[in-house]
Amino acid sequence: MAQAAWCLSDEDFQSRIWTTPTQVPPDAAFPFGEAISFVLDDMSPDDPSALVGKVLLDERELAQFQELSESLSSLIERIGPMGTFADASHTPEWEQVRSSARQLHRTVLESDES
Repeated sequence: MAQAAWCLSDEDFQSRIWTTPTQVPPDAAFPFGEAISFVLDDMSPDDPSALVGKVLLDERELAQFQELSESLSSLIERIGPMGTFADASHTPEWEQVRSSARQLHRTVLESDES
């Protein structure tokens, strides 16, 4: 979860990797579409609270995860399921995605340190 959130929040990574569709992400980093799919498909069970204790530490991380999921869903509504980073990066929804991902990433890192 932390890696997907980092990829969705880090502007430097995005400008180096996602702006060039042929650029292969470094190990453990997600391509644009895969980062979105990880959050919206792989990590979205029917009952998101089931992630607590397995993928997410607590209710705080769950709330931030849900905020990121909602932001990504709004983005996908705008750019469509086949949208690219170039399509996404010019939308108002993209800033909300970055902000939500940044907050989740920070929280996950703080939890890992404690």
